[in-house]
Amino acid sequence: MKKSSMLMFLMALLFFLLPIISFAGTGPDIVLPILSDDGKDVNCASNSFAYLKTVAHGYLITIIESQSYDNLHTMDQVWLNIVTALGSTGTIMPQSTLDNTDFFSTTDILIISSGLMNIPANRKANVLAFIQQGGTVYIQAEYLKTFDPDVFFASIVNSLGGSFTWGNMAIGELTPMLVLGNLAGTPNEVTSLDNFWYGTAGAGDSTIENFLEYQSQYFGFIFTPPDPNYGIVVTSSDQDWVITSAEHPAAVLLMKNIIALLSSKCKRNPYDLNDDSKVDIVDIMQVASRWNTQTGDPNYDVTYDVNGDGKIDIVDIMLVAAQWGWTA
Repeated sequence: MKKSSMLMFLMALLFFLLPIISFAGTGPDIVLPILSDDGKDVNCASNSFAYLKTVAHGYLITIIESQSYDNLHTMDQVWLNIVTALGSTGTIMPQSTLDNTDFFSTTDILIISSGLMNIPANRKANVLAFIQQGGTVYIQAEYLKTFDPDVFFASIVNSLGGSFTWGNMAIGELTPMLVLGNLAGTPNEVTSLDNFWYGTAGAGDSTIENFLEYQSQYFGFIFTPPDPNYGIVVTSSDQDWVITSAEHPAAVLLMKNIIALLSSKCKRNPYDLNDDSKVDIVDIMQVASRWNTQTGDPNYDVTYDVNGDGKIDIVDIMLVAAQWGWTA
């Protein structure tokens, strides 16, 4: 595109985007719709979900492996399939990854995928530090409160300003397992799971949001630390619902909702394309300058193909524009 044509295009584009930009950052007033898996337009319910426009696209997700304990424990691969389908970059890493803090720089979301793995004190300290610097985490718990991941989740809550206690183990098929709160409808509607077996019930204070309920007991939890600079932590006390999710559509949707929630709380925004801790006209113009290019073109850059469809068009520009005003 010639420079003069590009200038005219950018001016017209800015004029077109101004109505969108003027509303950006105000939660449900943002014009651009969110589409759930069933194609419904889902408006943000609050500012806490104001950046779900991407539905978890573009994040770096480290998944701590689960199959070294048992090769049938494929939770790591299942999570990888989910995050890849959402357009994020997932990487399955050995448990030794948690031995130091090197993973911090390449991780927005951390998934500890096994409810049966041992987590030594040094690894717990590094995960805790990751949370304290704003990282969000899913920790897979299991049916005994003495398992390391269960103990670890409770210790995180109790050391970061909340209160949580595991209770008794529930035996057998715990269905229907009701899905509650934001995870029941953002961005996908999920009412219950029909593949939850055994689990440990728990209870916490106001820092804990319960999201899985069976017969008035709770088996899934979201911890939001009182310090707003810390990341959130999500857990559920059965890994079977993850392993068998391919045969249970509701489980797949819940996993996607969990990733969407964790990404909405990340300190990094993938639409901050120049990494200056804000989304503004510079980011929009970086995408616009590659307008109408696609895979194979000299000016095409996958960085600016923000929805990952192989071409840079008005959809990519509008997605970035919808984030106008975001600051870290």
